[in-house]
Amino acid sequence: MYVQRTLLALLLLGSALLGLNFYAPQAEEDLHGLYVNDFKHILGYPDRENQLLAFARDEGFNYLLLYNVNHLHRHRFDLTTARGARVLARFIRRAKQDYDIREVGVVGETARTFDVIQAYNRRYAGSLYHRVDAYNLEFECWNAKLVDSYYCETYLERYGYACDQAGAFAFYLDQLKAIRQKTLALQLKCETYIGRPTPEQCAQIGQVCDRVLVHYYRQSDVYQNGNSIYRYQDYRLPALAPERGRLLILPIFSARDQHMGPWLDSHSRAEAYHTYHWGQEGYRAQQAEWQDHLLIQGDQWYRYTDLIERQ
Repeated sequence: MYVQRTLLALLLLGSALLGLNFYAPQAEEDLHGLYVNDFKHILGYPDRENQLLAFARDEGFNYLLLYNVNHLHRHRFDLTTARGARVLARFIRRAKQDYDIREVGVVGETARTFDVIQAYNRRYAGSLYHRVDAYNLEFECWNAKLVDSYYCETYLERYGYACDQAGAFAFYLDQLKAIRQKTLALQLKCETYIGRPTPEQCAQIGQVCDRVLVHYYRQSDVYQNGNSIYRYQDYRLPALAPERGRLLILPIFSARDQHMGPWLDSHSRAEAYHTYHWGQEGYRAQQAEWQDHLLIQGDQWYRYTDLIERQ
């Protein structure tokens, strides 16, 4: 572990000196991400912070994707002030220096929700150990029920978009492009999560951001015919592949009871990732040209409270 931390320090120093993005894919290990829900009940409570960080380290997670950061800003710590920002900075520094966390990301619904983190990152512009590395847009434009019950009144009508799935996607794409500009300014990752956008929508998403988290919400790592979980909605990855460059991909597996939670009682998380790649009709079996423009960087698990409850 000491060697890993020393190597991380050298990489960070070299990145800062050369002006390069530290988020370039690391060859020595995959990225294993954890969605951290209820972060509003964790930050600032030492015992809960320690429990989260120890769990992440012991379970092999090296990317923390945080919910509730704007809630924390509004109700507990003003992240635009030195005093408030210091609470988050201390947590991120400990995560990276002491618990082998490579990246920290923040989830938001619109580009504006990242304004606070943008100000925070500017405050810590000289310290890669304290910064938030990725801005993750979570806006389920493909979800008709959510469009009708929430997005329409909250966002679409207010900003002049049609209250349907097409209008929701137009709004989402505009937000993603705005987030891209924020991340370019500070050499960070523009990231998003997707479920079931259309192939045409996937193609547009793949041209904008650095990394896409693609959900594979099933109850097992295989179908009844033995095929890999990769086959779930398998039109998405070919559609996401950009014409030039390489888009980073993290498949999302869910530990909730309606998904792979019960499966985890007798299987390991690593087994799901292995089956995704090397299982019957898995990703590695495709051998297609579009794969040259994607990099499966690792995996992502949803979510912290469900996983820790299964220990």
